[in-house]
Amino acid sequence: PEHSPLLVSKEGSGDDLASTVRSALSRGRSFLEAEARWGFRETHAMIVLFNYPKSIAEGLSYEEQLEHRCIRYSPIYWVGMVLTIPCLVSGRWLHALLGQGGPVRDDELRIERKARIHWIYTTDGPFALSACLTLAYLSWLPPQSRGG
Repeated sequence: PEHSPLLVSKEGSGDDLASTVRSALSRGRSFLEAEARWGFRETHAMIVLFNYPKSIAEGLSYEEQLEHRCIRYSPIYWVGMVLTIPCLVSGRWLHALLGQGGPVRDDELRIERKARIHWIYTTDGPFALSACLTLAYLSWLPPQSRGG
């Protein structure tokens, strides 16, 4: 029988359970690391673009922005990063599940990309989570509490 590509280790045939688990965890970890890096970079771009002067947002490179004292030592920046990254990444995953995780079309404009990532992804992840939690709550209520 064929093994799932996720479960087959690169080192062997996938029969060694320990190596299979290590390989799957490694791939999962690298995926999550890549998503976290993407989320960090996009969230940083969003926060700097909307909250910092042009001299920082457009006048400095990404690396220079990260080293700038107004960003590096700003607790508001870091709280914003911690709160926004999960929203952004979960929105990206939601849209990827629906086949909408990439550009709208091949010639997507820069402003369209910003709108898709900064506005839509950032809000749709938390909205979907809220809808799921509401449905779960409603499904656990006794029928008489629901008006039925």
